[in-house]
Amino acid sequence: MEARRGLPWVVLHLVPVLAWAGVIFWLSGRSADQAEDYLGPFSGVRYVSGVFHFGEYFVLTLLLFRALAEWRRRASSGQAPLMPLTGFVLAHIAGLTSMLYAISDEYHQTFVSGRVFSVEDLAIDLAGTVTGIGVAWGWVAWRRAAPGLR
Repeated sequence: MEARRGLPWVVLHLVPVLAWAGVIFWLSGRSADQAEDYLGPFSGVRYVSGVFHFGEYFVLTLLLFRALAEWRRRASSGQAPLMPLTGFVLAHIAGLTSMLYAISDEYHQTFVSGRVFSVEDLAIDLAGTVTGIGVAWGWVAWRRAAPGLR
């Protein structure tokens, strides 16, 4: 019975993180020519790739934060192992995890034809991650200021 209660948390909070990380991994596994094909009419537009990099890691950070926040919520209600961390710390754990994944993703690209480890892409990933941390922390602060909104 206990495992059954854990299933919704896994499906609703952990699977989206893993699925999104899988999408990022799959996209970074495409060759340079394949990557340009995915951009379609935007392939020649400057900064489009950067927008995608920013968005990938912004979303990953928010999904990680959401999963960690749910884990903490369950811990405080006795449904999961205790993890007494503040929302601020959770946002930064999500950001750190996202950045470590970004570094591993850039390294993964060194094995793909026509792709390289790009410090510029990593900086854009960091910008998306930091923005995600800011949005997550802003959400925590807003919820704290309006506790009746659940």
